[in-house]
Amino acid sequence: MATKRDIIDDIRSIWPGTGVLSKADVLRYLKDHAKTSAEANEFICSLEPVKINKSTKYFVVDIADKLYRRQSGTGA
Repeated sequence: MATKRDIIDDIRSIWPGTGVLSKADVLRYLKDHAKTSAEANEFICSLEPVKINKSTKYFVVDIADKLYRRQSGTGA
């Protein structure tokens, strides 16, 4: 089972040095981790968005935390 750090490192291997991702980036990343697009959208809805320069972004650490909780079965 991947740790939160592993998930963060995996995300940052795709988007180096980033701390936030756009919705499109999250969906691209989830393509490998979600069974359906509905599941991916449900995952995004469970994240707390942040506004940066009038655009909605999601913290990488929040994404990693949610993915880790889902894979470990502790909820999301």
